[in-house]
Amino acid sequence: MKIVYPMQLAGEGTPKEIASLDEFISQLNKLNSGTFPIGRNRIWHGGVHLSEKGGWHSSGAVRAIADGEIVAYRFATEPAKATRKSEAGEPEHEIDLYTSPSFCLIRHRYEVGEKNKNSLTFYSLYMHIACENSYSAEPERYVVDGNDVSIYKGSAGLQLKSEDKLGVARKGAEVILVDRNNWSERYNLRNEPQIYQLMCYAEPKAGDPELFYIAAKYIKAECKMKPNWLTPPESKPARYTVPNNTWLRKTADSTEESAGVPAGSEVVLLGEQQMVTINGGLTDFRQVQVFKVGSGTVKNSANQVMANASKGSIGWLAKNKFGAALTAESSIPIEFDKVVLRDSNPIAVQAGEVIGHWGEHQVATLSMSGFSIDPDQKAVHFEVFVGEKDKREKQELNDCIQNKAQVTGGQDYLVLNKDKVVTYRLISHKKQLSYEALAKFGPLNTPLAVKKTDIVTHGTQKFVRVRERAAEKDELAGEFVLLASDAELLSQHDWGKLGVKLVDGSNDPDGFLDKEDTEGQEGGIFFSTLYDRLIIDRDNDNVLSGDEIKSALADDDLASKLRQLFIKHESEWIKREKGWPRLEKELAKQPELYKYAMQVHNNMAWVEEAKRIFGGNKMWFIHPAGMMELVNELENENLGCACYRDLTLDELKALKPAIGISDEKLQGYLDEFNSSFNDFGVKTCVEKAHFLAQVFHESGSLYYTKEEGGSTQDYSPWYGRGLIQITFESNYKAYGKYVDEDVTSSADNRDKLTVSPHIVKSAYWYVYVGKPACKIAFASDDLLYSTMLINGGLTHYMDRVKKLNLAINKFGSPSEFVKNSLGEYRFEESKIYNQRIGALAWGIWNDIGTKKYGVSDNPNEALKGYRRFLHLLEVQPFTKSEGNKKWYGRFCRQWRGYVEQRISLLERDYE
Repeated sequence: MKIVYPMQLAGEGTPKEIASLDEFISQLNKLNSGTFPIGRNRIWHGGVHLSEKGGWHSSGAVRAIADGEIVAYRFATEPAKATRKSEAGEPEHEIDLYTSPSFCLIRHRYEVGEKNKNSLTFYSLYMHIACENSYSAEPERYVVDGNDVSIYKGSAGLQLKSEDKLGVARKGAEVILVDRNNWSERYNLRNEPQIYQLMCYAEPKAGDPELFYIAAKYIKAECKMKPNWLTPPESKPARYTVPNNTWLRKTADSTEESAGVPAGSEVVLLGEQQMVTINGGLTDFRQVQVFKVGSGTVKNSANQVMANASKGSIGWLAKNKFGAALTAESSIPIEFDKVVLRDSNPIAVQAGEVIGHWGEHQVATLSMSGFSIDPDQKAVHFEVFVGEKDKREKQELNDCIQNKAQVTGGQDYLVLNKDKVVTYRLISHKKQLSYEALAKFGPLNTPLAVKKTDIVTHGTQKFVRVRERAAEKDELAGEFVLLASDAELLSQHDWGKLGVKLVDGSNDPDGFLDKEDTEGQEGGIFFSTLYDRLIIDRDNDNVLSGDEIKSALADDDLASKLRQLFIKHESEWIKREKGWPRLEKELAKQPELYKYAMQVHNNMAWVEEAKRIFGGNKMWFIHPAGMMELVNELENENLGCACYRDLTLDELKALKPAIGISDEKLQGYLDEFNSSFNDFGVKTCVEKAHFLAQVFHESGSLYYTKEEGGSTQDYSPWYGRGLIQITFESNYKAYGKYVDEDVTSSADNRDKLTVSPHIVKSAYWYVYVGKPACKIAFASDDLLYSTMLINGGLTHYMDRVKKLNLAINKFGSPSEFVKNSLGEYRFEESKIYNQRIGALAWGIWNDIGTKKYGVSDNPNEALKGYRRFLHLLEVQPFTKSEGNKKWYGRFCRQWRGYVEQRISLLERDYE
């Protein structure tokens, strides 16, 4: 099961991915509140907090941890208010505090194994996500967008001078507009007028200027975008596809003022019918309304590109142009300010998909001067639990703990069955294998995650490398533990053997963790030993504080054991309309605080309204990090697929950059790649792998920044530059217009495409703006089609396959590369199979007689391509104007005869 961390870390500019479970846990441990399994005063707390001041990225985006479906939600229009007042005898103060009651509940289905499976339904809850009023058109933050952007003294005049320059801005750094309404025109060092804005860094570092001017075009405004699930797709009426390019007539009997309808469009039948005489025969025309406009262009009878119809356009279309009938699809609107159950009609979400942003979670402290709001004002409560709707669900949980299906594989763990074991050096001398004792290893408080490469078979014995050690002559490097009675290797699916236990605290009558709540219950004896270590009132004030809980959880052994527990207790999100006697007793000396706490508690309640989904208000809660470790199928030495996260330097290196490129330069490329993936909305490992495979090929594995011998070409000076080798004047002009920068007027300006940021940005522009069909090809794992779009043919296609497979092996999820079969792509599964030029290209690039290089030179594949080309030509012959065009150096009208000749020769020689 693919697992994604719920939030990303703060970084310069783009968010930074959490590299490991240990880093995630370390990040959680920084907070003084929001701990699992209890909060202050021993109140059950089924999750953890991810808060604004916790080191997470300032966007506050919260992501689904795994594929699943939203089965319940509450989306409030605004945060709930609760008023806190000072106690009697204190200076009289009061304050309104706000907490978001919005939440999103996702149901996940875990299954592992082949013939026999372990299965489990579990839920992840994201509480206090942002309300509707958080999603406005106003920018939430501003960041520096660009490399090496000059900044100038805040005291500089209208004519900037060299002595005013302070250096360059930190790319991606968040900045604050000193006066957002005061944008001023100034002249830069080249005496060019530009709009500048006075800024300061949101989080200044040592040496940063207090104020500075920066060109406004390098400041990017970021608005908080509402998650996709909160914007349901529009309802779709019954409609028809339009499989091929055609025209939408304004009137049925005339082609005047017709508009183009590209292939892939969809139209709604309006009911009017008219028979029109065309070429002596009657053609049935129907009045339609365009529902969806396909991509691409349509040409008129003069072979000129015509304007496409718009969505909503009404006109006439020949009935024989209709494709498949599509049924109506209704859409369920989002409801506000109520608990909405969607278990019978859930909303699908993917691992890593943004499902919300942190919302208001205000708390206050009282001093002599009054209440002050804690600066950590936004947070998300994140919890994971298993329901117990029926006996089957409890049995599934037990089966997973016992690994009833005997599933193997996944992450391996070393467990010691005694405190210390012997380590060995492994010797291979003159083909004789032996091992000798070296030292002691242990104890292990928690199972030790083991890399596959550290499991070694030596003769008839198996060992695990547990320490680094330089190899002496005839030895393997490292110290090894013998896998025998004292040391055991377990699979991640052996939950019970790894320490996972059930603890039944459902007898708790009051929402507080007391030792007697679990006595005599499942797991009670084991839990009582942990209880004594967790509940320590260090200052003897009869109050268990957040700091005291944090101190207890600093014990790694205790913390790791708690993360492995499924604890059954009442949800904290129940409504207590008649009060909370135990809390009232605990806060007997603070009745105003009790009143405030009850306001907040009941504002947040929702569980009773959703009991039908998971069977009640008592669930089996587990630390989110514990659950993520149990169900994550990824091995610890690999971050797994790159969906919804940044790539790492190691992953970029897996594509084998050219020799001699320094890590520093690669890191610069990587930062630009990650930034641009975010800018262009590239989220999945499939799209990232395809894009990088093409870029690595076109740039000679990042070696070439401009076309070799380009200056001698007849299209010079518009030869290839940048990582995708932008070529021809029209492309340079289009790119310059896109970035609003001069990249055409001189050699220096054209060479901007060979350095940052344009060396990378131009590649993204070429693919995602200049050739938007590439995005579709990438997303559908169609390497043949994307190569045709980028190259125009299949030159060096096999090198592109090789680079793509390197990417898949390092950061791709193989199951998502739907067309990749054992590292290869089949012609029949590509979009080019249904294109005349695509089928022709497959034929000639596989035909050794054409001297086109880069594919496999397979005569059978050449015949397949040629025969498909002839078939498509029968269905769609070349028009007169098409026949006068050239494909691959030959007029289109000449290709039929040539292909028929090649088929004859290939059949003679190879069939």
